[in-house]
Amino acid sequence: MIKIYERPMDGGGWVSVQEDITALKQSQRILERTEEFLATIVESIPEGIVVKDARSFRYVFVNKAAEEMIGKSRVEIMGKTARELFSAETAELIEQRDRQLMARKQ
Repeated sequence: MIKIYERPMDGGGWVSVQEDITALKQSQRILERTEEFLATIVESIPEGIVVKDARSFRYVFVNKAAEEMIGKSRVEIMGKTARELFSAETAELIEQRDRQLMARKQ
C-alpha cells in the first residue's frame, strides 16, 4: 500500500511524496484481530472484570459477568464512580478497597 501526500507549491506546481505503508497496515490488522480475540476472551470469562481509572476511580470497562454482578448495563456503569452506582455504605467499602490496592501499587 502506498500513501500519497500532495501539496500545491507557491508559484505553481505540486510536491508529491509517496510512502510505503504496507507494513503499517499489516501491523494494524494484526492488532485489530488481537484486540477482538482478547475482547472475546474477556467477555467469556464467568468472573466479573472491572477496570477503573486510577485517578478518578471511574469505571472504564466491565465485562458481561460484571454487568450481571452489579445489576446494571455497561452503559449505566461506564464513566461513573462507585458513589454514583451503589449505596453510600457499599461505595465506601469499594473506595476503601480501591485505595488499599492503589497504596500497594496493584
